[in-house]
Amino acid sequence: MSTSSKHERSKQRMPKETTPLEKPANNRRERSKGTIMIGGQYPPQVRSALLLVQAQPWNVGRTLNDLLGEAINDVCAKYNVAQPYQSQSSK
Repeated sequence: MSTSSKHERSKQRMPKETTPLEKPANNRRERSKGTIMIGGQYPPQVRSALLLVQAQPWNVGRTLNDLLGEAINDVCAKYNVAQPYQSQSSK
């Protein structure tokens, strides 16, 4: 490839960036408005156990977030503290 053809290409106009007409339906920022991240480091067996609980027939449609919220409420009940978690589907 000759140097002049590289130079000619660099002079070509770049196409303008297009902007989407609509925001994506499940925009991460929109989903997380009014929430905070709470996390921890656990052995892989913890995730496996949570996934097994989620896979039970009576938990169809429940997310890991729902199950962890329920667990947080259980700990709060044990220590006589108000239960803060409400499922998004029950709001």
